[in-house]
Amino acid sequence: PSPKRIDYILADIGILAETGAEDIKILLENYDYIKRNNLGMQEIYQFLSDYYENTGSKKSSDIKAIEMRMRRAISKALSNLAMQGMENYDNEQLLRYANILFEYKEVRKEMDFLKGRTKERGKVNVKKFLEGFMLLLNE
Repeated sequence: PSPKRIDYILADIGILAETGAEDIKILLENYDYIKRNNLGMQEIYQFLSDYYENTGSKKSSDIKAIEMRMRRAISKALSNLAMQGMENYDNEQLLRYANILFEYKEVRKEMDFLKGRTKERGKVNVKKFLEGFMLLLNE
């Protein structure tokens, strides 16, 4: 996948500048390897940890830190989409990304949370997010 296209989508969902966005980019650029080896989420986090150690990156290679960075970035994307949906239900980004990157009910839940209707935020599924992102890159 083209790094430019990855950046474009990350920017479109409002998380290009998030620290976890770098983790997401590295995973997407290595997605063929991940898919071919059928890696589970823990193995994916381990892959990133090894990647950072092998490249001498200044980023923390602690698996928990990696998972939290990614979850925070993806949660922010969910929140951004939910906000756009609250302002305009026919919002292009919402229609384009909500059901591909997230489960639609989780986007609804996040909207209700942002409106103060509920105490529960929408949940993030990292694997669905990554798989959906790859779908977007391959269209």
